[in-house]
Amino acid sequence: MLASEADPEHQQQINVNFQNNSCMISIGDYTPDVPVPPVPEGEWGPAKVYDKPCEKVLHNGLSYHNQWYTTGEEPTPEASANWSIWRIVGKDSDMCTN
Repeated sequence: MLASEADPEHQQQINVNFQNNSCMISIGDYTPDVPVPPVPEGEWGPAKVYDKPCEKVLHNGLSYHNQWYTTGEEPTPEASANWSIWRIVGKDSDMCTN
């Protein structure tokens, strides 16, 4: 379909999906991106990039430090063991000093 033939009341989009060494292309109804609400300063955000070790965040009432680069990995008490990205501030496994 040419752009001049497009129906402004029925917008479409091209979807491209790469998976298992193959590329799938499809045309479907247009779905606008849903804006991500801002995360309050100092709280963990699922889309935020933590690229420096020892960034302190608050999540579900606990303070955590990241041990290395991460994004999208949720800090939890269960996941704050010795080899996880997030450590509870002040615990023995917390390698950060701030």
